[in-house]
Amino acid sequence: MNPAKIIKVFLLTLLSGLFSLSLAANTTYFTFTSQTGNSATIGVPLDANPNVDGELLSPGDEIGVFTPDGLCVGGVVWNGETSVGITVWGNNSMTDSVDGIRAGEEIHYRIWRHETDTEIKVVEVEYLLGDGIYQPQGIYRVASIAAYKPPGESEGIYPEDNATGVSLEVEFMWDEASGADSYALQLSTVSNFSTFVINEENIDATQYTV
Repeated sequence: MNPAKIIKVFLLTLLSGLFSLSLAANTTYFTFTSQTGNSATIGVPLDANPNVDGELLSPGDEIGVFTPDGLCVGGVVWNGETSVGITVWGNNSMTDSVDGIRAGEEIHYRIWRHETDTEIKVVEVEYLLGDGIYQPQGIYRVASIAAYKPPGESEGIYPEDNATGVSLEVEFMWDEASGADSYALQLSTVSNFSTFVINEENIDATQYTV
């Protein structure tokens, strides 16, 4: 057997013994390509207490692992009874397409709530083992996972989309969004917002004059 594989098997056995690691649960919401050539393992113990806005995950909820570009590369169903392990699949350098996470990239996470069929993309993770930067055959152990639902959308924005004849000095106005503590206003002359004319953050009102 390849020495690297022997080491990985040993580490997985050790990791499993540390907190009863379970690798059996298959995701239904998060989909990804497996067996892409290399992988790493993330252990999520029960005491990591994965939660959304302080509410613990329920059995059937899923934890997904993603590249910085938003490609899902692994996932697991949370059962609420045992610690779980997530296999993170690396990119196959022998193919032209990117089918996994690449060495040196930061590992990102998302949560899916089964009961409400809701995906939460803002997830903060702290580690007891590893630093969250992907390396083939890497072993990581999570200390905590906290996800945060975004605030409600703001309605009634003025000026409206595609408005014409707008004064050069304009007061942007919007309705209050539930759960929002502050707002950001971005104004750009290009549709992909790669550059900004205005980029204001931490606006504590629902209007801003430009």
